[in-house]
Order: sequence, then structure tokens, then C-alpha cells
Amino acid sequence: MTRISNYPKLITKPLLGQLRAAAHTDYGTLTILLPDSPGLQVSDGEENWIDVHPPVNSFVINLGDVMERWTNHKWKSTLHRVITPSEECNKCRQAIVFFHNPNDNATISCIDTCCIDSPAKYSPELARDLRQSKSHKSRGVNVK
Repeated sequence: MTRISNYPKLITKPLLGQLRAAAHTDYGTLTILLPDSPGLQVSDGEENWIDVHPPVNSFVINLGDVMERWTNHKWKSTLHRVITPSEECNKCRQAIVFFHNPNDNATISCIDTCCIDSPAKYSPELARDLRQSKSHKSRGVNVK
């Protein structure tokens, strides 16, 4: 799936701590992003955020939740967010984003070689169910 994320130029000064996209991880295996301006930050796994400054005309690759499940947490899903621009960088921001996702009916389970040293952290589940669960959680829907 490809999406173009458009962040228009801010007309008013943002509120302190206001974000353009809250902290989140992506559902699938990989997210490939072609950013055109600053704003993307990644978590260092503690409580710090690191600005992403890719070279011009380069891609940013984030790992998604499915990759984390496949590798039994050996490869972590990238926690990221988009901050509001500083006054000197306040311009329209666009990002072309490609999300690589497994087919809905694919069973997502730990890769055999990733659960040799420790048991699989998750039971196998259909990709469709995992995506729907994450979607419901992001909207505050409680499904049993």
C-alpha cells in the first residue's frame, strides 16, 4: 500500500508538545519512506527522540510489527512520530510512504531460527486479525 502524507504549512503557532503524528509503530513488515523535509523522529528505546536527517533523495526504512513477531523481537518495530516544524522550517511537508504488508490470510508466526534460544513470544495469528486488532486499539475499540 502506498500513501502520500500531506502536512500543510502551519498557519498558527502549534501548542507546546503538539505533534503531527503521534508515536506509533507500523503494522506490516517494512515501511519505506521518501521524506521531503524534517519532522520524523525515532525512539531510541529509552525516553529520547532522535531527529531523522536522511541524505537528500534517500529512503528511510522502518521495521514493522510483523517483522518483530517473525524475528521473536530480535528485530524491533520502529517507534516513530512526526513533530511540528520549527518556525524556520514551517512549510508544507509531504512524504511518500510504502507499506509492505503480508497477505490477509498469511499466518504470522516466529521464524524457526528466531526461536531456538527462546520460545516464541506470540501464538501464530492471521495477518488480517493482527491488523484489525491494532486498528481497533488505535481507535480505542475494545474487542473480545
